[in-house]
Amino acid sequence: MEHIDLKSHPKCDMIIEAAFDEFGEQGYKHASTNRIIERAGISKGLLFYYFKTKEELFVYLVEHSIEFFRENYIDRLENPEPDFIKRCIKLSETKRDAVLKNPHVFKFLRIYFSEDKDVLPEKFSSQIAEALSKFNLYLYSEIDTSQFRRDIPEKTVTNLIKWGIEGYERDLTERLKGIPFERIIKEDKSYWLEYYEFLDNVKKIFYR
Repeated sequence: MEHIDLKSHPKCDMIIEAAFDEFGEQGYKHASTNRIIERAGISKGLLFYYFKTKEELFVYLVEHSIEFFRENYIDRLENPEPDFIKRCIKLSETKRDAVLKNPHVFKFLRIYFSEDKDVLPEKFSSQIAEALSKFNLYLYSEIDTSQFRRDIPEKTVTNLIKWGIEGYERDLTERLKGIPFERIIKEDKSYWLEYYEFLDNVKKIFYR
């Protein structure tokens, strides 16, 4: 797909946000270009001037999302905190800041990762793999293990903490299914208080 420049159009933001919301709510299969033009307040001719098909629009959104995710999350993972749990908190808070900066992107990505990955060209797999590689390097490099319990191997402690956090996130994702994304953002503080309490208990289990 050729690079599409919408920035010169006065309704650029409305077009992109409408498309993000439609795909984020309906998924690729059920998304409607008719609803997108209604949301954006544009003509169908204008939408199809930039995007010949629904798939082309979807691919553009994924490309835009990966770029935003990399610039506002992955590329901000610098100077890792030595304490592993504090590092996990930093990761979560950096992600939260990115979500608040553009909730449309993450609303869309939530559906993409759960339902629509098979729609994409293969080239995106390498971009996602590269981002995940940088994420894992940040997560596991130069950890201060001196505070870990000594009766459990360090690698085991690291894995158990990581798996616990991943399990917590899966459980939270399941609980949030069907809840409008705007409500999740509005109640953000209560979810974070729950998360910090969870990590405090993890620390009591695995730290000396």
